[in-house]
Amino acid sequence: MLVTARQRYDQSRPAPKVQAGFTLIELVIVLVLLGVLAVIVVPRFVNLQDEALRAQRNATAAAINSAMNINFAACSLVNHVPGGDCVRIFTCNGPTNGAPALLAGGLPAGYTIWPMTIPGGNGATNNCVLERQGVPFPHAEFTGIRAGFPDS
Repeated sequence: MLVTARQRYDQSRPAPKVQAGFTLIELVIVLVLLGVLAVIVVPRFVNLQDEALRAQRNATAAAINSAMNINFAACSLVNHVPGGDCVRIFTCNGPTNGAPALLAGGLPAGYTIWPMTIPGGNGATNNCVLERQGVPFPHAEFTGIRAGFPDS
């Protein structure tokens, strides 16, 4: 086999180096970009957790408000005689005579309701305050409605 001068020249040159990894500058750029993304994304994620807790608290207050209205309507149908669908309500937070008595399973853990009483007769209202532990936002309110007193 005849070897040309060109082939001898090509065989004498070392093969080009193949890059096997990343350069230092490429790694630094990637780390800087990851750091920027972390600074942007992490606060938004934390804020979403706070928003979720606030939404949960507001939904609980809305459920209690609806339960109070439904209970008052049910009591009105039976002249406010407790029993059946009519629950005697005269406090915002009593376990058997307040908002927790109207919720299936009672008041969820971690919640507090204020104030204590709903003064007046059937249909009297009071603004009740619902707070949730660990939520750094203002409280949620619902309307407590007194019901279930046949003589008032």
